[in-house]
Amino acid sequence: MRKLLAACLAIVMALTLAVPALAAGEADVSIIGGADGPTMISVTPFTLQPPTQEQIDAYLTARGGTPGQINVMVDGKCVPFDRVYPALISGRTMVPLRGVLEFLGARVDYDAATRTATVTGEAVSFTHVIGTDKITLGEGGEELTMDVASAIQNGSTLVPLRFFSQTLGYDVFWDKDYRTAIVIDKAGFVADFDKSFTILNGYMAEQYKALDLSKPLGGDVTFSADVKVIDSINGDQTYRISGDFDMAMDEKAMNLSGKLELGDMMKLWDAVVLPLTGEAAPADLAGVLSPLTFDMIASGDRLYLKSPMISYIMRESGYTVPSGEVWFTDELEGLTELMAQYTQLMGQMKTMTFGGAIYEVFSMMGLYNSVLGYDALTQLAQFYQQMMGDDTWTRSGTTYKWHFGEKEFEKLMENMSGEKVSLAEAGITKYTIDMTLRQNGGMDMSMEMAGEGIKLTMKGSGAASKSSFTGSLQVQNICDVSFKIDTATRTGGQTLQTPPAGASVLSEADLQKAA
Repeated sequence: MRKLLAACLAIVMALTLAVPALAAGEADVSIIGGADGPTMISVTPFTLQPPTQEQIDAYLTARGGTPGQINVMVDGKCVPFDRVYPALISGRTMVPLRGVLEFLGARVDYDAATRTATVTGEAVSFTHVIGTDKITLGEGGEELTMDVASAIQNGSTLVPLRFFSQTLGYDVFWDKDYRTAIVIDKAGFVADFDKSFTILNGYMAEQYKALDLSKPLGGDVTFSADVKVIDSINGDQTYRISGDFDMAMDEKAMNLSGKLELGDMMKLWDAVVLPLTGEAAPADLAGVLSPLTFDMIASGDRLYLKSPMISYIMRESGYTVPSGEVWFTDELEGLTELMAQYTQLMGQMKTMTFGGAIYEVFSMMGLYNSVLGYDALTQLAQFYQQMMGDDTWTRSGTTYKWHFGEKEFEKLMENMSGEKVSLAEAGITKYTIDMTLRQNGGMDMSMEMAGEGIKLTMKGSGAASKSSFTGSLQVQNICDVSFKIDTATRTGGQTLQTPPAGASVLSEADLQKAA
């Protein structure tokens, strides 16, 4: 859930490559490297194949590290140490103050009389009295307390790496397997990345203008799908599924309500399941599914759910559940943290860039906690720069157009892997995505992909406030699916933090007593 908007922004783009990559046998990412060791972890859809100890040792050595010691890697390069190496003290990675901070680009001055180190970075400066757990920002500024005091070892001052690095504006991660601290200049990475994405960043800025992010954010999603099951013996049958979802969220709570029309699922059950098992759909289930409604409240580390389906399941499981509307509740660990992250995200959205989104997605994936993380991050940046950078867009009047088809996909794969990938040989006969960005922040998009016995199409348009997409999925001799999705975004209103007064609320303990 962390930084959901950023995740969606990058992942949606990645999904456009998922199916052809799988079909082409390129779903796994090889360990790329040579004499200097690996630069990427090999991943398959089913297994994670980590690099060997020998490969990691070679990798660290090539980047100036020392295998077997605690290493500090800054933007893919290891900090050199000769006399005093980093050490773990009280569970914290302690590093030589001058060597590491100067490697980070800061200037370090030392006053022996007062045992005070003055650190001057590009955006911040602070002082620290050796042997204490305090630093002072600027001249007589805010005093910060570290979780461990600095220490003297073999004539060198050791300071907590994470605290000092974060104070200078760096992100710090830890690879526990190879005892390596990974330090990344987030601001520098994002700024460099965004130089190639002025077009997409301009579009994102237009999107955010339409939203008052100081107020609760809400949205509505409606969809419908017609599923035609191909039956050459008894004749084709079409089943309809539709739904409506409404969401509202602020720093205190998240509310979600929905209605699904699943009555045709009973017909589908009788058409598919009944001939195979002889079991007809439960008669009382039809009333629950037509329509299936639900409401959810998440606040204060507690989750509340209300749905006839939940009540039905509980009764079928032997619990005594009162008639009428019943809210079921349980603790939801981490909800408070989620709300705090949401507040942070809302504060960032107005200035969120494509580079920032990519960085947050990569952080969410957890690959920073690997010595290979920075190389993987830079490779991800190269991937998107070649796929959707400014050079891939064509200006037409007040719009920008982007096309990504078979030739573009194969060129991208060859540039990234060094090997040619033929979609035709993999059974992909058609693969194309077209996108148009309008000056007012609107977007038009179409996609078509076809292969052996399968065809997927989708088109639509949208902006920050609303969007509409239609599409179809055809699987030869099995089914034809047509669908439509509409979204609308709003700001304002209030969220519900608990069920309404007088509502029937059952906890897990209550259900256990009623069983």
